[in-house]
Amino acid sequence: MTKFNILFLTITLIIPVIANAYIGPGTALGAIISSLGILLGLLLVLVALIYKPIKFLILRLRKQKK
Repeated sequence: MTKFNILFLTITLIIPVIANAYIGPGTALGAIISSLGILLGLLLVLVALIYKPIKFLILRLRKQKK
């Protein structure tokens, strides 16, 4: 990169730019619900990964008692 490109990139990143953005209530609510859905889905996967081996261990122990 040339010195001019580095100077231009540095100035562009340093100078703040005001963003006049508006997120409507429907879009914001949709983003929140989507985020919660993803988080709850990941939590469910983690619980299933922990629950399944414990369930098989308990069933195996019950069969050994009989």
